[in-house]
Amino acid sequence: MAGKQSRAVATREAAIDKQVGTHVRRITGAMTTYSRSMLQGAHGTPFDALKPNAGVPQVGTLGPESTGYYQPPLTRLARHLDRNDGFIRRGLDIRADATVGTGPWPEFQFKALNDLWEEWIEDCDKRKKMSFGSIARQLRRNVWSSGESFLQIYDEPMHDDRVVPLSIKGLELDHVDAFDNRFNATNGNRIISGIEIDEHDAPVAVWVLPYHPHNMHMTSRWAPSVRTPITDVCHLLDESEFSSLRGIPIIAPSIVRQIQSMKFENATVARMISSTLFTGWAKQTDRAAGGARMPGEQELDDWVSEILVEPGAFNVLPYGVEVDFTSPPETGNTYEAFMKMSQRTAAAVMGVLYQEVSSDWENASDRTHRAATLSISRRIDVDRETDEHKVWRRLARRFVDRAYLSGAWEPPEGVPQREWYKHDWHWPAKRYQNLFQEFNAYALAIEKRLMDRDNAVGELFGLDARKVDRAQAKADARVAALNEGDAGDIIKTEVAKDELLEAELFAKSDDDAAQRSRPTNEKTMQK
Repeated sequence: MAGKQSRAVATREAAIDKQVGTHVRRITGAMTTYSRSMLQGAHGTPFDALKPNAGVPQVGTLGPESTGYYQPPLTRLARHLDRNDGFIRRGLDIRADATVGTGPWPEFQFKALNDLWEEWIEDCDKRKKMSFGSIARQLRRNVWSSGESFLQIYDEPMHDDRVVPLSIKGLELDHVDAFDNRFNATNGNRIISGIEIDEHDAPVAVWVLPYHPHNMHMTSRWAPSVRTPITDVCHLLDESEFSSLRGIPIIAPSIVRQIQSMKFENATVARMISSTLFTGWAKQTDRAAGGARMPGEQELDDWVSEILVEPGAFNVLPYGVEVDFTSPPETGNTYEAFMKMSQRTAAAVMGVLYQEVSSDWENASDRTHRAATLSISRRIDVDRETDEHKVWRRLARRFVDRAYLSGAWEPPEGVPQREWYKHDWHWPAKRYQNLFQEFNAYALAIEKRLMDRDNAVGELFGLDARKVDRAQAKADARVAALNEGDAGDIIKTEVAKDELLEAELFAKSDDDAAQRSRPTNEKTMQK
């Protein structure tokens, strides 16, 4: 009986092997020259398609695993342009200034949290080098020049000297190896380009190197990457596909054109410089030709001095040697047109105005500039929403948790926990060319009840409306105190107390109003 079962198993295994072999041979036979070229293109860089000897461009489809092949060369060249191309660098700075500026800030519904936030951001950087606004700006700028950036969140010890035991640290994409493709031996999850995903393709962890891989001091002390839960890492990128796990620099489409522009510009400059040089050659004639002769070698320096030129200005050629130069055609008026088109292409890729990148405002008017900035404003709104979703809302929730656990903030009694985290992010105000017209437009919208005053204050001036109200209340109290009869020294000293009392009453009523408008959830609070 056992022998029959073993023979049956062997027969099934042989049949399976035969099927597998047939399938492999069919695949191998299908690997024609065309299919091989397509497979090669799938694992090549985008620059393979631009090779002069490529008959058909070899461009593969982008998938999550393809990032390991596409990202590194694109990123290196994009960073090269950011460092060495003044137009690219200016364009990215302009867009970063318009999108992030000095950085966003949250508006919690509780004044105590807002005050804690303002104090915490003074010392929020783990490296203790950058301000919160600088970190926010660099995160967004890295997305455009490098394709992505990471923000790591640290829970500091409760005895930390920060007002809230929390810190943040910005990371370049080099800290997460794009070629780290494997399976996690512990849980079986896939790790694609350093990003660990679960069965639903959702990121659950990031494998972060404990040091920058280009740090020369660490070459002899290599250490592996560390698994960091996704709750502690904010990964900021603009996905090109739904399955994208790593980012592509937005200036990638202009890399080839910008490099060609650099070559063209350098060649033109070299030609212009060489055309202005004054070069002389002293030709030595044949001594046997009719007795003609040049001064002797020992007399050459004296002879050069006699014609009033500096030594070395004339070069003496050997007998019978003549110099002939090529005469390439002049660039004519093509140089300016070519460079202008290249700059326009770069500006379009970066999403900024050509005039702002090149400082060429010829034939541009105030109206055309205002119309052109509308599309840029829409793009800015999309970038800000992405940043809030991927980074800042997560950071705000973490901030509230750490503030509560450390005792730095006590929520009002009866407020359910889900209400703790509600907040709105505000960004620096847009700069308007005609503030009077914009102000009237906002005032009319508020009057017609098309928008509320709080949003108008934020969009028009970049301020928190509640802070404006508090400041106005303090100013009114000060004016009222000083206008009561003869404002002597006693009244003047009491003004500060009046301002403080006014602010405290306003804050108390603000929090009480928020508390009264929400139901009590004792189970949530006990939890």
